[in-house]
Amino acid sequence: MSGGSVWFLLAGAAAALLAAFLYRYRELPVRGRGLLAFLRILAFLLVGFLLANPGVPGLDPDRPARGGVRVLIHADPSLELPGTEGRLLDEVMVRAEALGRMGATLALAIPGERATEAVDASALPRRTLPAPGVDLAAGVARLAELGADTIVLLSTLRISAAEWDRLQRSTGVPLRIERFGGGVRNVAVAELDLPERIPAGGGVEGSVALFGEGGAPGDEVEVEIRGDGTLLERLVLPLPEPGSVARADFRLPVPPDGRDGVRYTARVTAEGDVFPADDERVRWVEIGEPVGGVLLLSFRPDWEPGVLLPVLTEVTGLEGEGYLSAGGRWLSLESGDAPVRTLEASALAARMASASLLVLHGIGSALEAPLRVEVEAHPRVLLLPDGPEGTVLVGVQSERAGSGDWPVLPEIPPSPVRPFLEGVRLGTVPPLGEVLVQVGGVEGLPVLRIRPEGSDRSAAAVILVTSGERRRAVALATGFWRWGVRDGEPRSLYRGLWAGVAGWLLERSGTPGFIGVRPGRPVVDRGPISWIVSPEFQGGEVQLQSSGEGGTEPRPGLETGPDSAPPESFPIGTAGSLQSPPLPPGRYQYTARAPDGGGEVNGSFEVEAWVPSLRHPPVEGPRSETILAAGESGDQAQTRPLRTHPLPYLLLLGLLSAEWIGRRRIGLR
Repeated sequence: MSGGSVWFLLAGAAAALLAAFLYRYRELPVRGRGLLAFLRILAFLLVGFLLANPGVPGLDPDRPARGGVRVLIHADPSLELPGTEGRLLDEVMVRAEALGRMGATLALAIPGERATEAVDASALPRRTLPAPGVDLAAGVARLAELGADTIVLLSTLRISAAEWDRLQRSTGVPLRIERFGGGVRNVAVAELDLPERIPAGGGVEGSVALFGEGGAPGDEVEVEIRGDGTLLERLVLPLPEPGSVARADFRLPVPPDGRDGVRYTARVTAEGDVFPADDERVRWVEIGEPVGGVLLLSFRPDWEPGVLLPVLTEVTGLEGEGYLSAGGRWLSLESGDAPVRTLEASALAARMASASLLVLHGIGSALEAPLRVEVEAHPRVLLLPDGPEGTVLVGVQSERAGSGDWPVLPEIPPSPVRPFLEGVRLGTVPPLGEVLVQVGGVEGLPVLRIRPEGSDRSAAAVILVTSGERRRAVALATGFWRWGVRDGEPRSLYRGLWAGVAGWLLERSGTPGFIGVRPGRPVVDRGPISWIVSPEFQGGEVQLQSSGEGGTEPRPGLETGPDSAPPESFPIGTAGSLQSPPLPPGRYQYTARAPDGGGEVNGSFEVEAWVPSLRHPPVEGPRSETILAAGESGDQAQTRPLRTHPLPYLLLLGLLSAEWIGRRRIGLR
């Protein structure tokens, strides 16, 4: 009960004491005045309770109608674990069908923004299990938004501690969790770290990490590293404790000459392992020095390189490398847990000469002579300078226009990049800053214009410069990365801007480039597959078929039916982006055809069977428990505020009427 409610009750009690005092010392001493005093005391106390407004049994008529019970099924591949009778999946289906017969609505937790999908109990056995990455907290919140009165979650609860905390805080309605399964004996390959490319004649250095559970002290497991099916290394590691990993480094022999790439696998074996789906990881390693591609050199730490390089590799389809200058050495801009590589200036100059697109970020006047020569001679350069000294490298003279906010003007200047920017509301993107204004040198064609608020002076944010056979794009502002890290219009503008700039730079360049369609990686995870598409193939189609080569061991999942068969072909969007539906693990060949018979390309890729479902041990707790929404009590769903009930008002009216009639009958006014 709140503090305000207590004060209302105290006020009612004080009024009742005052009524007793008045009847005892101020009214005439007539027969029956004690009963009348009792009626008034009851009336004042009842008013105090109405003001305090406690909850009473019943249904609140003012509470909006809700959607009853919703059952959220966490159809994670961990449901393939053995249960008391058959698989845990069978137990979940039996429970879901029972709840459905009692009137509950069934929903499946799925990856993505939708978070949930309504399903029918009879259709569940024909559904494939969704890819890992389901957000249970988002699914529960989604069902609450859709009007669920109570949510029942059926899950193995093999989730991280952070996700468990989010799940407990995400619901606005009571959430009942029913757990299935428990601890098992399992060991899995958590990570297989290998470089994406190695020089010809060089060895392969990598590392492997394991996770597992159900071991005894001293338990050891064996890991086999193979290259194209040939055993190269055998490691013996201790079985990790639940929630931890065991890691080991290895060095593999030099791949044979003439190979373009090698398929490496890491497989772990342990006696009694009950979940084979996480026992193997796959990686492809390219051999030889990269030719062409995007090379980004950053001369100062900043957010821009980490946002820009992935976008450039995606929109161009070229391989991408990035390096950061650090005290005379160049450190690779690696993502994730990949080891950081170093490159000397002499090797960097040769790599700059072979790159299809050279990107220089944060560059000023401090540039070694060999690198300066390569920059001046390179035919295709994207420059994001640190000041006027940097623009001189590409023949542009500039001066600082000052810092502050420079919003983008809604009018898009005519340029080869303009088609990539149309349809984006430029007024919705964050402003830029640290602007340079061109004051001389080679004339530049503006791509976007910016202007500070309260000023009539505008400037170009990006310009295109042509000098003979050489093309340069110069960013005369900073802070573009703020567009790339936001959803919606800012990200669309960021992608469109650099896609248009890169397309203009590489147009008729004669340098090695990518033309066609290919998956983002040669080995993809379960789930929707993202493809890289060059402009020549936009509006075409892709045909898929299984190659029948290895990697086809059965995946854990629900029985596949006709409604979940992989598509044979799908169209390529005119925007150049393509995402195909999930495919079962295995090797696949594809044929991409350009529109109107403009050509075709063939290729292959692999869908990895690995799933991380058992990486986290099951959350400990009772098999079934109820988590209440913040501020709820166990019986709140069955209570209503006192003021919404008619009985107190009828009782108050009866008390006041009885006192008034009694006073008149005994002669009191």
